This record gives sequence, structure tokens and C-alpha cells, in this order.
Amino acid sequence: MNYDTGDKKRYIRASRWAKPDPDVQNPTRYYAVSRGRRIGIFTDFAKYERATLGFKGARSKSFKYYKQARRWLYRELFSKPGEYPLESRQKKELARRRSLSSQVKDFIRTLDAGRIYAVDVEMTDLSADGEILQVSIVNGRNTVIYNQYFKPEHQTEWDDTVPIHHITPERVQNAPSFSSYAPLFSRLFAQAQLVVGYNTMQDVRMLRHSGVVFPPALPILDAGEAYSFIHSEHQPVRSYAKLKDCAAHYGYGETLWHDSLADAAATLYCFQAMMDDETTPIPAVSRQSLRQTKRPLLLPKRQKRAYRISVSVKHGS
Repeated sequence: MNYDTGDKKRYIRASRWAKPDPDVQNPTRYYAVSRGRRIGIFTDFAKYERATLGFKGARSKSFKYYKQARRWLYRELFSKPGEYPLESRQKKELARRRSLSSQVKDFIRTLDAGRIYAVDVEMTDLSADGEILQVSIVNGRNTVIYNQYFKPEHQTEWDDTVPIHHITPERVQNAPSFSSYAPLFSRLFAQAQLVVGYNTMQDVRMLRHSGVVFPPALPILDAGEAYSFIHSEHQPVRSYAKLKDCAAHYGYGETLWHDSLADAAATLYCFQAMMDDETTPIPAVSRQSLRQTKRPLLLPKRQKRAYRISVSVKHGS
């Protein structure tokens, strides 16, 4: 079975089935059932028996580890043995990226490090009504270009996100509003040759929504998408690795995650490590990026035929 849009419901169901039974604490065995009264991964042997015992044509297998059970279940439910639903497509995309990555990296190395900006934004929430709380920019020479807190103009509380970034209303009570700083950030990005972030497009959208203007030809690179494509497990919906996991992979020390300055510095470190990491190609345009922006952000016209740099979406670190 080749994956197409008609299979989405099956993938959604499979992602639910693959969650282990929460009733058993510290399970010693995982029972994966691909054909039975119930499909899924069980840790309670009695439930496993009810799902399979006496069911004609039942298929199941016992595993010591959850990941083994999940892998087997996906293999049973989808297409070719030994291959995840999106693996074939992902292999083609990986080959394409690898063929272009050296060109992309060579181009980036010609840029002025002082005009490569690692950017991170903290906000009240991810909705259309969300507002900016903090913006930080660190350039490729590890110099802090900007770091500022902002007081929202419309929202007075954001209880859901305070546990994440620890920016309380009291902390920004005397901070300026972002709207008066939008022209300043527009001028800063006009000087940039490359913007790097982690789940970048969400930050870019928030900045644009708040009045910041980005040059149409400015390349915007998502380090998180590049890392996740290679290092996240293959799943029906490919997971997006957290910034702290990416940073740990490249040997970055612990920091105050979800402070935008700390995240920008960690993002820059990861990006620089990826530039030297042959196993992680810097991406060309991703399909996700094209769907989520009206037009891709391209490299300068003289480089257009060779490759494009992707933009992507911001998630939590």
C-alpha cells in the first residue's frame, strides 16, 4: 500500500492504537495485537487475552520493550514488511536533501557570520490572538544583537504558557509594547543574510503579524526540521525533536530552556554543529514549508537553480 491522503484516517487510528495501556505501572511485557477484538498494545495480560482468545485469525506478539511492540504493530498494519508508512517517501526526500546539502552549506559558508541571525520568540500563546513577550537575536559570532521583554497590549494573563517560559504578567509590567519596536526589527532583518531558528516559521508568523517586515529574498532556515528529519523515529506523523534533545545530541550543556535568549544561543550552537555534521543535511524546501507559507523564501536569484532553504513551524523546545 502506498501512502496517500486517503490513508490519513488509518494513520490517526494507528497512532492511538500504538499507545501502551496506562493501567499497568512498570510493565514487564508489551502485547501487540494487529488482528483481534481490539487492536493495540497491551500491558495487562487479561486485556490481551480478551482481545485475542477465541478470535479467528488473531495476530499478536509479545515484546520486552514498548518500541519493539510499536514497530511490529506498524509493520503489521501498513504496506511492505519492514517499512513504515512514510519511509519510502522519506528516503526519497533524504536522498534529495543529501544531494543538495553540500551546495547549501557551501553557500552559507560564504555569508558574513555577523549577518546570520539566530532568532527565538516567546509569546503568550500560539493562537491568532497571541502576543509577543520576548524576542532575542544572536548572530553567527555569538554576539547578542537584541534581547528584550515586551508587555502585551491586549492580553492581561496567559496562565497556560507561564509554566513553560516563566514570563508572568508582573515580569513584563513595566516593559514596552512590541508595536513601537516593529520598525526596529524590520531594519535588523533587512541587514540579515540568513535567519536561523528552531521551529522558525511560527516565530516568523508572529513577528509578521506584529508588524515586522522581512525582505522577500531573505533565507529562513529551520534547524529543528533538519535535525528532526534525520534523528526522530519514523512515525505515521513524524515527530518534531525538542531543542534540548537536539542540543544534547551535539553536546550543548544545560540552560534555561524557553528563555528566548537561551534558546537562540542553543539554536545557533546546533546550527553550527549541523554545518559540520555530514549526517545531517541542511534541508532544501520542505513540503511542510510550502504548505504553510504562501510562497517559499528563496535564496538570492543567482542561487535559485541550485537549491532553496526551508522555513518551518515553531514548537516547544
